[in-house]
Amino acid sequence: MVLILVIETSTEVCSVSLIKDGALFDSIESDLGQNHARLVTVFAEDLLSRNNLHAKELKAVAVSKGPGSYTGLRIGVSTAKGICYAGNLPLIAVGTLEAMAKHVALNKEQFGILDDRPTLFCPMIDARYHHIRHLIEKSCHGEMHAVRRRAVYIVKSVGGPLD
Repeated sequence: MVLILVIETSTEVCSVSLIKDGALFDSIESDLGQNHARLVTVFAEDLLSRNNLHAKELKAVAVSKGPGSYTGLRIGVSTAKGICYAGNLPLIAVGTLEAMAKHVALNKEQFGILDDRPTLFCPMIDARYHHIRHLIEKSCHGEMHAVRRRAVYIVKSVGGPLD
């Protein structure tokens, strides 16, 4: 059994998940503000406890490496490094935008994408001060290919909803 603890603190949502043999096994998340420092270790302990697992059963810890909230990233990476150090585990750094694009690509039907043609994905994160961070990736036959690497743009105005 391959068990990976996954920590995401780069956005306003704080989440901790368990991946078992490549599939989501269990997860806890909160979007109740910037409480990541208080919640992330509690979530990790709760996940392991409610699944009758111990930290020594983990094979690795994965954590978001950004972009995202600088403070949130520090909290997540520090927590992940502490768990890895204590358990002599490998640390896996995952790009926030890449993970967002891959999630949608793997769950196309859930997001209303009903065919298997090559598809462009453009995940975005608010970088504050009228800036956004984004990336453009293309999904083709289950593989993701970068079209444009991470970039920062200034948003001068926001239009209404797309119809």
